[in-house]
Amino acid sequence: MKYYSEEVINNLDYRKNYSSSLQNFIAKERETSAIKRSKYISPKKYKSNPEKFRQDYKKIIGFNKPKKVNIKVEKNFVALDKNVNIYRMSITGAFNIPFYGILFEPIDKTENTPLIFAFHGGGGTPELVSSINLDSGNYNHMARRMSDRGYAVFCPQFLLWNQSENEEKFDRIRLNGRCMQLGFSITALEQVLVSQCADYFLSDGGYSEDRFGVIGLSYGGMNALTFAAIDTRVKACYSSSWYSNRFTNSWADWSYKGLANRFEDAELAALVCPRALVITMGDKDALFNYKESEASAIITTEYYKEFNAQEKFCYYTFDGNHETDKSPKWEEFLDKYLK
Repeated sequence: MKYYSEEVINNLDYRKNYSSSLQNFIAKERETSAIKRSKYISPKKYKSNPEKFRQDYKKIIGFNKPKKVNIKVEKNFVALDKNVNIYRMSITGAFNIPFYGILFEPIDKTENTPLIFAFHGGGGTPELVSSINLDSGNYNHMARRMSDRGYAVFCPQFLLWNQSENEEKFDRIRLNGRCMQLGFSITALEQVLVSQCADYFLSDGGYSEDRFGVIGLSYGGMNALTFAAIDTRVKACYSSSWYSNRFTNSWADWSYKGLANRFEDAELAALVCPRALVITMGDKDALFNYKESEASAIITTEYYKEFNAQEKFCYYTFDGNHETDKSPKWEEFLDKYLK
């Protein structure tokens, strides 16, 4: 039987019209979302009730931390290196998920020793961010620079590492889709696990909330900024090479239903206010445009001004790529609020 047929070129215009119309619609909705966001949150509204907006953000990403959890900790000594003892740790709490990380603990630790959580980025590991593997790569020894300054540093493992041939495979984006079907995101789930680590370190671990901070690069910059936004125990945060424009960089595992109507990167950073926050971007970063970061920083600054806390927010670009700033400027900023 012979059916009617024609050249593909005869129907291309229909598809082009559909595609362009759909994208134009999304672009217009994007413009509308900025209006909705400005009506929802502003420096004055946030100052009047910070916790309301924090809870709203938690709901959007699906953050739901059980109130009472028994935490099991395994701590295995690895080595003594310079001024720290190195331990591999497994911290298991809610959901019975063993959360792996490496701790660098000063040998002269006291009750005043500050604690930093250091988060790796995509394809990363605790060993990479802490210079145990590959000389730290674009992290530029981020974690060990802090341990050299007298901090205890905990580097957890997120579901982001490059998989080898001899291990069980995972697809983060597909797993995030399954999480979203169940009412939470992969980001929210890992944030709960991080928060449980903080529960341990700030109680049985012997560290103080007053000297507790978080740092991260790329995906780690996202996790650091998110953790500081939702957990007020964090007193100072350094986020590198992520903060910019979320609509431009709408990756599936950090996109949530209705987020643009309430929070962009600028407003997420505002949730840290009035606690200390330093954000950096390399002016040659190939993944994120620092010009968009600068535009977001102008908005975040207004929130800190509302609290008369401008000195606690620092944004700057540096001569570099998708990496941690090699200069000590961000380290010195953290020192002011954690030491």
